[in-house]
Amino acid sequence: MSSIRKRGALPLVLAALALAAAAAGGAWAASSGGKTITVCVKKKGGALYKAKKCAKHDSKLSWNKVGPAGAAGKNGTNGTNGLPAVAYYAADSHQYEFTPATSDYEPILRLSLPAGDYSITGNVGVEAADIGDASATYQIECEMVDGSNSEVEYQDGLTSGPLDLARNTLSFGLDVDTTATTEVAIECENQTNSGNASFIEKAGPSQISAVQVQSTHDGYIEPM
Repeated sequence: MSSIRKRGALPLVLAALALAAAAAGGAWAASSGGKTITVCVKKKGGALYKAKKCAKHDSKLSWNKVGPAGAAGKNGTNGTNGLPAVAYYAADSHQYEFTPATSDYEPILRLSLPAGDYSITGNVGVEAADIGDASATYQIECEMVDGSNSEVEYQDGLTSGPLDLARNTLSFGLDVDTTATTEVAIECENQTNSGNASFIEKAGPSQISAVQVQSTHDGYIEPM
């Protein structure tokens, strides 16, 4: 009769074991590294506890079986393939020297681009040297333009004496959306206000970089 009660209690013990493993005994499984786990089962109620030696009348219960693997999950939706990055670049280390008679924009560097949307950056070095008149002022105006868009930057100042030298780098940025081949250029102009012959003015070196992008909307760029 006693042995029948023990067998009948086994489902209760296993149920309690499962609940204990889920609620509190999971740490035992995690720390066991897949080895056999042994716990004590109270005779009254079937509660589980961990001890080096079970109390009198309580029994030991061991297990180490790994449950079956779950079904494989569904494959995720493939992402859209991005377009390859396309970039164009032009550079010139030459310094263009303005003459006193220069009164219009002079091309410093050009870059031809096929139809598309582009994020374009560029820069040009400018230099002015006072060769004699301490009261003279100078102004160099440069722009980066693609025909319909442009950004203008200035370099100007007042020198304090003969042989003074001023250098700077002017930087540009344009978003260009074109349906036909276009040419981006950096152009500079001598706009000296007075004492024109007292300065030597130069522009360069220069560079232009254009990276093709997916689209441009009111100046907002969505990369490829």
